[in-house]
Amino acid sequence: MSISYIYPNETPQVQPATQQEDASLETQLETLFQHPGPYTSVYRQTLPLVDEAQLLSDPDEGIRKSLREQHAPLKALEEISRLMKLKPPDDAAGAAYLVAADGESVVAYGHEPPRESLVYVSSLPYVAPVLEWKQRQVAHLVVVTDGVGADVAIFGTEMKTDLQEIDGSARQLADQILSIAADQNSDLIIVAGTSEGEAADLGRHIRDKLPIGRRLMIDSTIPSVEELTQKVVRKVSDFAARQTVEHLQELRFMEHHDAAVEGTSDTVKAMSESDASALLIHDDPGDKRSLWFGPTGTDISLEQTEICSTEGRMVDALIRSALLQKVEVRIIPQINAHDGLAQNVGTLTIDSPAKTE
Repeated sequence: MSISYIYPNETPQVQPATQQEDASLETQLETLFQHPGPYTSVYRQTLPLVDEAQLLSDPDEGIRKSLREQHAPLKALEEISRLMKLKPPDDAAGAAYLVAADGESVVAYGHEPPRESLVYVSSLPYVAPVLEWKQRQVAHLVVVTDGVGADVAIFGTEMKTDLQEIDGSARQLADQILSIAADQNSDLIIVAGTSEGEAADLGRHIRDKLPIGRRLMIDSTIPSVEELTQKVVRKVSDFAARQTVEHLQELRFMEHHDAAVEGTSDTVKAMSESDASALLIHDDPGDKRSLWFGPTGTDISLEQTEICSTEGRMVDALIRSALLQKVEVRIIPQINAHDGLAQNVGTLTIDSPAKTE
């Protein structure tokens, strides 16, 4: 199985499944796991990389061929055929379809396409890339001020964008911007100005009242629209990367207090005992290790048992276990051996000697 090409280079967004538009991605996946396998996972480009008129064959024919060769269930075939006919969001370049044997599905759209199409039929759906797409999203504000007012672009986490115009002094603008950030749960505020010094002045007033946990980035230059767009992409990506680093640092700290574990065996033990508060895992496409799982989230084992009688890829099985237990999942990118996770997996635990003494 070659799946390394799924991960995007930029920051994509996730669109909720059409069947459960108001549900979170995690809730949709939890529901999907309640339906029977095998599961069919399809990742495809929704925007052609070349003019379709130049193509000599149907770009989705390879997907249909792989579905037949991997013996995808009939209802999954029918559902995927239906989903592939849906019009994606205008700015979507890639799509993921995760479908159970009975046709239940979860759909996600991303701004970055996979380098190649992927079809994967297995005992569990391949959801790690979709979760990573979501975690790389950051709700943020982009503020451009001219000294007497400001345009505030509000970027949510589900391809939803809004624009507000506000007026007032720098102090008044700062209060309004912080109010918008609180209402929108924006983690990051990026400020730029139309003339030198304006961004710094407004940024100073925002920083004076900035709540803990919310971050401010100031661009004191006068960028063009294109330059500002590129800078925002970089700043949002940097912010998301910092969040991942913070998760690893928290795990390292909690390990010293016997409140976190690393490695497959200890992680499986924590998950099976309902003792996990967060799962940190690296999805290595070449990792062929497997685990055994059963009906519930705590039914997970290194070996086959009467209850854990179904085999699945380790990464997929641990993510399923976490989501069914409503445990936070954090996909960790490739990091050097010194800073990475032992055996590519670890968890923060709930019950530990440090917490019960």
